[in-house]
Amino acid sequence: MREIFQTKSAKTLSLNYLILHNLLPITGNSVCFFCRTEPESLEHLFFTCNYLAEVREETRRWLEEEGCHSFDRRSITEMTGIQTDYHNTIISVYKETIWIYRNRAIYQKPAQKTTIFKRLEAEVKSHLRHAV
Repeated sequence: MREIFQTKSAKTLSLNYLILHNLLPITGNSVCFFCRTEPESLEHLFFTCNYLAEVREETRRWLEEEGCHSFDRRSITEMTGIQTDYHNTIISVYKETIWIYRNRAIYQKPAQKTTIFKRLEAEVKSHLRHAV
């Protein structure tokens, strides 16, 4: 669990903490703001939403190319089994990006999947520049 504290961004650290302790303000009663078919939950948002499947798969491929094979429920929620700060950054920013776009989708049409992944890539690069 110490990996949760390896991030340099207070915002990302806070989000990781909220996810770890299941404290994100998600109501199981409302419908997912991305797919608009399933009830919204932490499980659905980060692991099973069909709308975000491509973003998850692209993130998984990216991590595998970097030698990280820990992109599962435990690594995402608990931040355990993560081998490097770089992998930590990708997983943390994946969650942050999904959460940001989820909050935007409440008030407007959900973003395109490619837009979400491009934002994820840009944010990881930004985090890495600021970590140096």
